[in-house]
Amino acid sequence: MNLSTLTIPAVRVFRRRLPLTLCILTLTVSSAPGQALEVVGKQLEIYGTLHPSLDYLDSDVSQTLADADPDDKLSAGDTSLSFNSSKLGVRGEISTDISGLSAVYQLEQNVNPDGKSNDTLNTRNSFAGLRTAQWTVLAGRHDSLFKSLALRHSLLKHSVADRGAILGAGAIHGNQMDIRAENMILGRYYLPLSDSRLELQAQYSPDAVKSSGRVDNNKREMFALAAEWKSAQRIFAFAWDHWANLSIGGTPGEVNAVRALWKETAGQLTTAVIVESIDHTLNNGDAGEMDRNAIAVQARYAVAGFRYLGQIMAADDYADVSDSGAVMVSLGIEKPLSASTRIYAMYTQTDNERNAAYQGVDGTHGDELATQNGGTPKAFSIGSIINF
Repeated sequence: MNLSTLTIPAVRVFRRRLPLTLCILTLTVSSAPGQALEVVGKQLEIYGTLHPSLDYLDSDVSQTLADADPDDKLSAGDTSLSFNSSKLGVRGEISTDISGLSAVYQLEQNVNPDGKSNDTLNTRNSFAGLRTAQWTVLAGRHDSLFKSLALRHSLLKHSVADRGAILGAGAIHGNQMDIRAENMILGRYYLPLSDSRLELQAQYSPDAVKSSGRVDNNKREMFALAAEWKSAQRIFAFAWDHWANLSIGGTPGEVNAVRALWKETAGQLTTAVIVESIDHTLNNGDAGEMDRNAIAVQARYAVAGFRYLGQIMAADDYADVSDSGAVMVSLGIEKPLSASTRIYAMYTQTDNERNAAYQGVDGTHGDELATQNGGTPKAFSIGSIINF
C-alpha cells in the first residue's frame, strides 16, 4: 500500500486500525493434533469435526416403493453423500476471583455442508456453568445421560454402523432415544480413587421439550442419573433416563430407560458390551414400541497401522408383539492418517423379523436408511473423519 497516495483522513483511519489488526494477529493460537484451537488460551477455544462419507444404501424394497417414499429414506440401491454428526463449536474456561472455581461455556452447532442453505447449522450441546476440580454444574441443552453413555464409548459411532440403528431405536419409528434435554441442569461429581476415577452425574429438566419464551410445563419433565468407573484399561458405566411425557411416533407416553456398559482394552484389542432395557407406557396405559431390551457387542483390533472393527446388535420383541426383533451385523476397517484424521470403510446389514422395521442406518449418521417390516437393509460406506 502506498501511503503517499492516501488522503489525510484515510491515513488516520489506517493508523487507528493498525494496532487493532496487530493485536488480533498476535493472539495466542496453539493446538496439538486432534485438539481444540486455543485462540485466547483456555478462555476461547475453537473445535470441531468434519465427517463426510459416500454410502451405498439398499432398503431391500422395490424401486416402485422407493420412488413413492416422500421422505426418501427408502432406497432400492442408491449412492448417497452424507455429513455425519459434523460439528463446529466454541468453548472456554474463565477463572473467577474464588480460588479453584471457573466459569465454563460451550456453544456447539451441527454442520451440514451437503444440505440446504437454510439447514447448514443447528444447535447441539450448548451451555454455561461453573466448575471446580471436584464438580461441575451446567445449564442449557445437553445429551441425555442415557444417550451420552453409548455415544462416549461406542466404537463405530457416526458411521453407517452407528449403534443408533438398534440401541435407543424402535421397531416402527426408528431411533427415538438419541435425544437432548432442552432447558436442563446437569451436575457432575468426580471422585478420584487410588488407581481409577468415579464420576457421578444427575440431570434434570422441568420441561425437556420446551420452546423459548414460554413457562415450563412440568408435565414434560425429565430427570436422569449416571455413574462411570474408569481405570487405565477398563470402564463400567450405568445410566437411567426418566421422561414423563415423551412423544414417540406422535403418541405421548412415559419412558424409563436403563443402559449399562462394560469396556476393556487389552493390548491392541478393545471390546465393549452395551445393554439396555426400556419401559415405555403410553398415556392410555398400553405398552409402546420402545418397550423392549437390546444389546450391542463391539470389538476393535489394531495391527500394522490399521484398525479392524466388528459389531453385533440385537433387539428383542417389543410390547409382547411376537416376531418384532432384529439383528444387525457390521464390519469395518480404519486407517489413521494422523492423530486427528482417519479414513475408513464399513459394511452393515440388519435382519428384521416379520413385524419389525428397524432401520439399516440410523442414530448419529447423517443420511438414514429405512425399510419395511421383515426387510434386510444393507449399507456400504467409505468415509473420512477430521477432528480439530
